[in-house]
Amino acid sequence: MAVDANRLYKDKMVETVLQNKSLEQLNPGEQGVIVDVPANSFLASLGFRAKKTVEVVARELFNGPLLCSVDGRNIAIGADVAEKIIVDSIDN
Repeated sequence: MAVDANRLYKDKMVETVLQNKSLEQLNPGEQGVIVDVPANSFLASLGFRAKKTVEVVARELFNGPLLCSVDGRNIAIGADVAEKIIVDSIDN
């Protein structure tokens, strides 16, 4: 289920249901709207850009990679990179 990120940011009259945290802190099944991402053209080419909705699909044990969904594509990124991507988590 996709979330309209633009609506969340534009509608200031609605009480926000967002919390700031790193992508690495999200659990599988949780979604977030990207707020800040390191200036990296490779991450941008994968879809990790500000105001994009990202979902953690799965995570490996022992600080392994995270499988994330951005723009309908599944992408695996390392936990160390995910720590640097800041999101507003979406409470369901």
